[in-house]
Amino acid sequence: MTQYVRQMSPWELLRSAMELYQKNFRVLFLIILIPHIPLDLFLGPFASGTIGRAIYFILTLFVGFFVCATTAIAISDACTGNIPSVERSYRYVFTELPLNTMLVFFAQVFVIVAGFLLLVIPGLVFGAWYMFAQIVVVLERIEPIAAMKRSRFLGKGFYIRNLSLAAVATFLMLIGELLIVVVGSIAIFLFKLQHAQGFVNGVVALLATALFTPYLLTLSILMYYDLRARREGYDSTALTEDLER
Repeated sequence: MTQYVRQMSPWELLRSAMELYQKNFRVLFLIILIPHIPLDLFLGPFASGTIGRAIYFILTLFVGFFVCATTAIAISDACTGNIPSVERSYRYVFTELPLNTMLVFFAQVFVIVAGFLLLVIPGLVFGAWYMFAQIVVVLERIEPIAAMKRSRFLGKGFYIRNLSLAAVATFLMLIGELLIVVVGSIAIFLFKLQHAQGFVNGVVALLATALFTPYLLTLSILMYYDLRARREGYDSTALTEDLER
């Protein structure tokens, strides 16, 4: 697995992310699936009105930052040759760095959303600067502000490449999610499930998220390794030391 912690071309990053995703599918799928079950099956289908949708959105963000962090641990374990574990990944995040992980995630969201609300271009710029901030917090265990500065430093000179790779992965993810939505709609029509449409839509959303989000997160983590390898000669030995701290 040490071949993943090195400099890679854009094509190698996309292909390597798919390889890691396939090899560790069960763990990555469960990491995303478990916390989204109550959201997508029991809250999302029944959330209505401004307050209901706002609560659902906030809880989705809350789940999102832990999902990103736990995926980073699982992929890092896989890259050092260890067998990734759902239990270890969540335990590491919840016991070692829950506050910093939470703070940097919401800082990322706030800055990027503010940029898009002001103008689209600032949102893209902030997205390129801070896209690795949460990964930095998890793997380097530094403070949120320092992590955001370091994310900007690591990405310098590669902002367009990083955004382009994220856009490609997001596009592929959206295509997959659209296919699942179409299948769900057909199932509702064929089996006359209109009375349970909310629940079926929840299942569709749950499967779409758990199936395709891990690939995007895996790609982001490999991009982070690539940047560190370019700037600092980072390798799997250094990664192992980071995870053991």
